Amino acid sequence: MGIFHPQVILPVKEFSKAELRTIFVHELVHYKQRDIYLKCLAMLVLVFHYFNPMAWKLSKTVCRWSEYACDERACAMVGGTIVYFNNLLRMAESTWQKKCHFVVGLMEHKNELEERIEHLRKIDKVKKKSVGFAILLSCVLLIFSSATVMAASDGLARQYLNVVERTDIVVEEKLTEKPLYTKYVDNGPDGGVTIEAGEVDKRTEVTSLLGWTVPASTMKQTGTFYVSKGQAIIVHIYLISHIDKELMVGIIKPSGERAYVKGNDTIIYDFTADSSGNYRVFVQNNNSVEMEAEGSCMVR
Repeated sequence: MGIFHPQVILPVKEFSKAELRTIFVHELVHYKQRDIYLKCLAMLVLVFHYFNPMAWKLSKTVCRWSEYACDERACAMVGGTIVYFNNLLRMAESTWQKKCHFVVGLMEHKNELEERIEHLRKIDKVKKKSVGFAILLSCVLLIFSSATVMAASDGLARQYLNVVERTDIVVEEKLTEKPLYTKYVDNGPDGGVTIEAGEVDKRTEVTSLLGWTVPASTMKQTGTFYVSKGQAIIVHIYLISHIDKELMVGIIKPSGERAYVKGNDTIIYDFTADSSGNYRVFVQNNNSVEMEAEGSCMVR
């Protein structure tokens, strides 16, 4: 019971572990199905349309089918239909929930269980029949659809050839070449370059998002992250300001050696780790103006 803070209310008696499991599985399924909200909604409809027989039927139908759906899901979680309903029957012999309008429970009255057991038995029969019927129907549809597709494909092929024969085709190819970068290797920046730690906006296990303002004659670098030999460090940097000016983008290896490329506007490069260890990603601005760069680095 309860809309904003749902609670399970139990009668004052001793329950076995099997009974407690049945109770809580049943009530948690009700909670997952949001049956309490549906039941309250149906009761509100009944309050405003108490004179309408269909409103009463709606309320009863919501209660009945919420229990049917709950039984079907809960049975599989407590060891099967027999175990589930045996526990309900034992509890019904000693106590049962009085009918309440704004709660959902194990049962509203003892006689209701017989109806629910019968419904579940019918559902099992329907499922068994449905599987066989579905297999048969699938085979029939496969045969007919295959024949239909073959016939349609043959007709489309003939139409396509007719169109080709009557059409002059002009093909214009436009090749977009991927930028070619020259890869450089050195042991670190010159003495006149300032080295700063660059903040990482967001980091996951494989990806880091970068957003840096790089002053003139400054190198910004990430913290270390582990890369296995042979993995790729994919660096993607694009300039926000001064997109016509060149920026150095690269990695710092565990040995301290740097590998980098130079470019402007947008720079994308895959660096391959030649040994396992801790790596860094860096950008270096050798220009006389401050530059803003954003992007990401990913290990794959």
